[in-house]
Amino acid sequence: MWKFFEWAWSLSWGEGFALLAVLFAFWYGKKWIDNRFSGMNNKKRRELKAVFKEALHEWESEVEYLGRPGYKWENNQWVKKENTEK
Repeated sequence: MWKFFEWAWSLSWGEGFALLAVLFAFWYGKKWIDNRFSGMNNKKRRELKAVFKEALHEWESEVEYLGRPGYKWENNQWVKKENTEK
């Protein structure tokens, strides 16, 4: 850490202002991202989770290579299919 301060102290005025501008841009970007994505309340989070969950279940039911042969997904677990064919 001390090496950083030695390096920063040896910068010229122009380089120092450029460094401050970059640090400010990173700080402002982090602040914008935090404010943009942390404002989700519990209701919105639950709704979004339900939408994603429904979309994943639809997608899983449409693709054949997912899942386990002879089983179906029901109530958040794999349930063995009854074989009615004989």
